[in-house]
Amino acid sequence: MSDESPATPTGQFVCPGCDLVFQAEAGEVARAEQCPGCGQPILIPARDGSTEIPEEAEEADAPAAEDGINRLHVQQLTRERRSLIRSRSHALVGLCLCLVGAGELVLFGIRAIRHREPWTGPAMYLLLVPVGLWLAWRMGRLAINLHRQSKVERLDEPKTPPDFSTLQDGSQFVENLKKLHE
Repeated sequence: MSDESPATPTGQFVCPGCDLVFQAEAGEVARAEQCPGCGQPILIPARDGSTEIPEEAEEADAPAAEDGINRLHVQQLTRERRSLIRSRSHALVGLCLCLVGAGELVLFGIRAIRHREPWTGPAMYLLLVPVGLWLAWRMGRLAINLHRQSKVERLDEPKTPPDFSTLQDGSQFVENLKKLHE
């Protein structure tokens, strides 16, 4: 377990491993939480300032860590996936802007030729078109790569199959509705 992380007055803690500032509320007893950035365990003291973690709490956290799937890890993976999807969206917007910009440069070049401007004006416009198209191509490649990264499964398969015996198929709700109408 790492040293106690420095707390700010608002209940924010700083991870000593990656310097990430995160929010945590003090409970009745001290507890260990994983840093959302690097996964390092951080000691969150109790409201009264004590840092002693009860043995029951340590034992309760052990099965979740053994499974490899816990709430903090899933939240971190969800944030990563959302970030990748958001970045992909930004890359697609950049692609569209580059294509529109290249189209505008073509139109400016054509207008300059029609108005019989000196050759430097239309030439500069038309020379910038390949740059805009190259940037659009790069944004498209980036969007494709980000999309592929967002589809990669980052959770390991569970060691035990899920227990679906407690799930219902909905027929109980239909029977309850029928009883209400009788």
